[in-house]
Amino acid sequence: MKTEALAHHVPLALAEAIIMNESGGDPNATTGGSSASGLFQIIRSTYVRFNNDNMASWNDRFDPKHNIDTGLRFLEYLEKKYHGNQDLVLTHYHGLYNNRIDTAYINSINKFMR
Repeated sequence: MKTEALAHHVPLALAEAIIMNESGGDPNATTGGSSASGLFQIIRSTYVRFNNDNMASWNDRFDPKHNIDTGLRFLEYLEKKYHGNQDLVLTHYHGLYNNRIDTAYINSINKFMR
């Protein structure tokens, strides 16, 4: 994943921390009550949006290669949008768009980055 993270300008430690927090490293993880799936716990709308230029389908969401690629594309987008402000990147990765920083989620990610 190191090469892919570098290609998408995403810090490897951040990507690994999100995976551990979201799925515990289980490529078959799902979140009850939502369609979040795989290592990065990608939801369908995000998966479709960030796979429009390759042949991956929603059915491939549990494939680690496809899930990692999608997660890194999404993180790259957020890094650019928020000019590398990690608090905003993580808050919006977690799905909150109400202009409030999600300190609980940020703290949970930071635990894996130490």
